[in-house]
Amino acid sequence: LWFSDGSIVLRTSLPPQGSAESDNPQSPRRILYKVHKAVLALHARAFANLFHGNTSASDAASEQYDGLSVMDMPDPDEDVHWFLRAMYVPSPNPSPGSPKFGPVYASILRLATKYQAEELRKSMIEVFMAVWPTSLTRWSDNQSAYAALAKDIRHLNTLDIYNEDTEDMSLIYPDPAVALRLAVDCAIPNSVPSIYYDLFRLQASY
Repeated sequence: LWFSDGSIVLRTSLPPQGSAESDNPQSPRRILYKVHKAVLALHARAFANLFHGNTSASDAASEQYDGLSVMDMPDPDEDVHWFLRAMYVPSPNPSPGSPKFGPVYASILRLATKYQAEELRKSMIEVFMAVWPTSLTRWSDNQSAYAALAKDIRHLNTLDIYNEDTEDMSLIYPDPAVALRLAVDCAIPNSVPSIYYDLFRLQASY
């Protein structure tokens, strides 16, 4: 995202290309986002606190790019990318069964939690609880939906959801191990029993 009227430049890093054992190690690649302080502050309390008051002195002392202060983000670029898109380009969240569901959803939830973007976090938790519900009935409904989805995909017509030899399993079924890490990191304790149940069920099926 790069807006001509933006008021701050966010900078992330990508791992350097090539082998780490190379005789000529490369520097990390930089990704820049020119966005608006007002938009960041509107969505995320952490940014609102950071930009509160007169920041002209700190802006003048910081590194500049395109006439604006540069703020280094310690987060993975993928997380920052989807977090910013969620602020600027609201769109329906990818659903389970979509290849983008896992990474997009996790990126937004992680940074919404970290930077106190309460409305974004709330909407992400609603999605999370829909996938990992507290109700056994809803959990069973999810399993039926995933099974139906698998049958609708031509090259996975005979897919056993728990077939460890099927590389495309993640396209159909959210990974409970990844979900558990996310639930712990982002403080969503109500979903943990459902995730554990699924982990035990997955383990028993092998």
